[in-house]
Amino acid sequence: MVELKEKELIIRIETDYPEEDLKEFQGAIIYALEGMDDEFLHHNSIYPIFTLLRALLPDEDQLKKLRK
Repeated sequence: MVELKEKELIIRIETDYPEEDLKEFQGAIIYALEGMDDEFLHHNSIYPIFTLLRALLPDEDQLKKLRK
């Protein structure tokens, strides 16, 4: 599900295994990026993928909770 707010884009994916699925999604994106050639990687159209990938990374508070 996608939810649009004034200054946010929220993507919700129902899953029984969120940690494993997040790792799988990140790995799939990285795998796809690794298969691209230099010409495509330097295209402006690729930058939204990096924004998405960056948003998938846990922030400092989430990392602290994982350590406990």
